[in-house]
Amino acid sequence: MLKRRRQAQSESTVVEENVRKMLAAGVIEEGDGAWGFPVVLVRKKDGEVRFCVDYRALNKVTKKDVYPLPRIDETLEALGGALLFSTLDLKTGYWQIRVAEKDKAKTAFTTQQGLY
Repeated sequence: MLKRRRQAQSESTVVEENVRKMLAAGVIEEGDGAWGFPVVLVRKKDGEVRFCVDYRALNKVTKKDVYPLPRIDETLEALGGALLFSTLDLKTGYWQIRVAEKDKAKTAFTTQQGLY
């Protein structure tokens, strides 16, 4: 488990609110494992604060999936005959990805309130 980062009271309030929302949405649950990564708050250009977890230490020990990405020019060419396009706002896009039961503990993060 990594050391939790120190936060100002105003930041702690933002973290608590985000945790409350994620618990209510069923996205996270209280944890009790050996893994735990620090929360960081990132200020966006518009002033909004984004709740993030610093998984760099996990990334260093994660086996990389290696597969080729599609070429942009080929993708655009494939879309060339399309009549309709749509967009999708995935503000909470990662909330849509189910984590395998065996890997849930590895995604844990720590706050002043506990481990999730």
